Amino acid sequence: MRSVTLGTPDHKVPITPKEEIQQLFERHHITVENCVGYDVMFVFHMAKSDY
Repeated sequence: MRSVTLGTPDHKVPITPKEEIQQLFERHHITVENCVGYDVMFVFHMAKSDY
């Protein structure tokens, strides 16, 4: 996965395993309703690449 930011070269966004994302959410008291498959993982990485 690559992140594109204006004015900077492409850089790789490291992939975070699904289990690590779930632990991160639990640690910060985030609950996701209708957590199906890898939807949360996809959205997590999409947000991570934007910021």
